[in-house]
Amino acid sequence: MKDSERYKKEPKKLYGREQAHFITEIMICFIGICMILLAFLSLTGQVPKEYAFGATLAGFCFVYADFFILEEKVSGKDLVTYGIFLFLGVLSFILLPVVLLIGTSLGNLFMSESDFFTFMAFGIVLITMGYKTTVVRRQEHRTKISSGFEELQEELNAKLEENTKMLERLEWIEEELARVQSLASDIGTDDK
Repeated sequence: MKDSERYKKEPKKLYGREQAHFITEIMICFIGICMILLAFLSLTGQVPKEYAFGATLAGFCFVYADFFILEEKVSGKDLVTYGIFLFLGVLSFILLPVVLLIGTSLGNLFMSESDFFTFMAFGIVLITMGYKTTVVRRQEHRTKISSGFEELQEELNAKLEENTKMLERLEWIEEELARVQSLASDIGTDDK
C-alpha cells in the first residue's frame, strides 16, 4: 500500500435529519432523568425554590404545547402556538429562576415537598415527550416503508399485467406463424 493511499481521506458520511431528531429525543429524555435526580436533591433543601417554580411553569408549558401536535397533520396556527409554548417553557426553566433570584425571593411560598413533586413531574413530562416523539417518528418511518412497498406492489402488478399481455401477443404470433408455415407448406405441396 502506498503512503498516498494510506492517508487518502474518505468522503465524509452525511446523515439525514432523522439522526438529528434522534439525538434531540435522547437529549430530552436525558434532561428528564436529570430533573428526576433534581427531585431527590430538592428533598435535601439544596435546590432554590425559584428553580422549582420555574420547573413547574416549564412543565405546564411543555405539556400544553404537546396538545397542539397530537394529530398527524398540524395547522400553521397550531405549529406557531406549539413553538411559542416550547419557547416559554425553556425561558421558564432557564431564565425565570435567575430573574426571581436576582429580583425577589419567593420565600416560604413553596415547600420542599412540593419541589420534589415539581421536579419529578417535570422529569416525567420530558421523558414522555422524548419517548412519544421517538414512537411517532418510528410510526412515520414504518408508514413510509409500507407506502413504498405498496407503490412497489402496484409497479410490479403493472409489469406483470404488461408481461401477461406480451405473452398473449407472443402466443398469437406463434399461432399466426404456425398458420403461415402451414399455408406455405400447403402451397409448396400444391406446386409439386
